[in-house]
Order: sequence, then structure tokens, then C-alpha cells
Amino acid sequence: MSLEWNESFRVGDPEIDRQHQYLFALANKFLLAQDKLTLVSCARDLFQYTRDHFAYEEDLMLRAGFPSYESHVKSHQLLISRLNVLSQQISDDKLDRNEMGGFIQHWALFHIPKADVQLADYLSYGDTKKASLFGELPR
Repeated sequence: MSLEWNESFRVGDPEIDRQHQYLFALANKFLLAQDKLTLVSCARDLFQYTRDHFAYEEDLMLRAGFPSYESHVKSHQLLISRLNVLSQQISDDKLDRNEMGGFIQHWALFHIPKADVQLADYLSYGDTKKASLFGELPR
């Protein structure tokens, strides 16, 4: 199983789109991992970058006065909770790859097109993009 980035996943904010593309690449590396050492390494990279990405979005939302901040953060918290469960499954050698694939699909097919598009639309409201006021997330 893999999840390929395509234009339908673009939210319209260049930095958020770049981060999403990188998350897709990390997710695919994770899904393709064959041995436990690689799986753990890929999971660590994916989970950490997901947390960094969420922190980036949440900082943007706060600075821009995003009206749906609380509900968006709650969706991030739910996604992080699922990552924590998956992390424990990896540690216990009980990872269900179908569950992991379902998590990634949910994030790509529901969170991005709904919550992240709403955020990007808000950030680009008016003559200037509010997102351009903020620095880039360290890589």
C-alpha cells in the first residue's frame, strides 16, 4: 500500500503543501519498511515530523486568529493519539499495517481536504497571505 501525492491534495498554502508532500513521502517509507529496525526508524521520523507539522499549523492559527482553532487542534490531538497507539503496537511487535494504512488514508482523505483547506483559505483571505508573515518550519 502507498499513498501518492497529487494535485487534489493541495490546500493552496505553499508551505503547508510542502510539508504535506514530505509527510506523504515519510508515510510511504514507513509503509514500505520490511524489517523492524527500518520500521522503527521510519515511524520515528514520520511521527516526529507530524508533530512538528501540527505545531507549525497551530502556531499559524494562533497568530492569524483562526476562528476554528480549537476544533482544528482537537483533530490534531486525535491524530496524535492514534499515532501513539500505533507506536505502542510497533514496540509490542503487534502493528497492524492495515490499521496504519487506514490512519494515513484518513489523514489524507479527510483531515487535509476539510480542516487544512479551511485553514489555508483563511490564511489567504484578502490582499496578502497571512501565512507569508511567518517563518518556515525548520527541516
